[in-house]
Amino acid sequence: MKTRFTRPLSIVLCISILLSTLAFSVSAGAPLMSDSQWAAYWREYVSDGKAVYLAPGGDDTEMRFAWMSQVNVFQPTVTLSKTADMSNSITYIGGYVASTGTGEGYSAHVEATGLEAGMKYYYRCGTPGNMTPVNTFNTVATGDDFSAIYVTDIHIGGDDLYGEFLINGAKRFSDVLEAGVEKDDRVALILSGGDQA
Repeated sequence: MKTRFTRPLSIVLCISILLSTLAFSVSAGAPLMSDSQWAAYWREYVSDGKAVYLAPGGDDTEMRFAWMSQVNVFQPTVTLSKTADMSNSITYIGGYVASTGTGEGYSAHVEATGLEAGMKYYYRCGTPGNMTPVNTFNTVATGDDFSAIYVTDIHIGGDDLYGEFLINGAKRFSDVLEAGVEKDDRVALILSGGDQA
């Protein structure tokens, strides 16, 4: 009995996901940056400590931050505040993990804890003398609905951070994600199913 419903349900779910991604890709709209604007953005993005990745922590009160660094001399930090001027901020200290590739540097990891639900937070990441500009993220209010974008097998890769294939693929992928967020401002999470390269 259980098997009889599992296979058709799996097929329906797969078709639904496929159709939603096809519709999503087709309606991605015009690029948000020209190729030259994207190339300038990319150069800044991949420079030391500028590409910061956020991920939910072990529960609703945690947020994890990660970025690449060429050195591990200073402890990586994340400073959080509830105000744009960064007053009454809290600083969290993390650590480094050495990358496995040759010359790839270190991955900085910091976890912020004790966050409140339904709050906008301002943050800066980095090390002394090399901090990011102030950015923001929101925690989801308790009991609130939210949307997520699910991606997989995006085929963005390359051995060279400044290679044309990687830069152009990343631009197209960014345009699709931006279009998704424009369609639904409740997007709180982008979940990757893997196979990024």
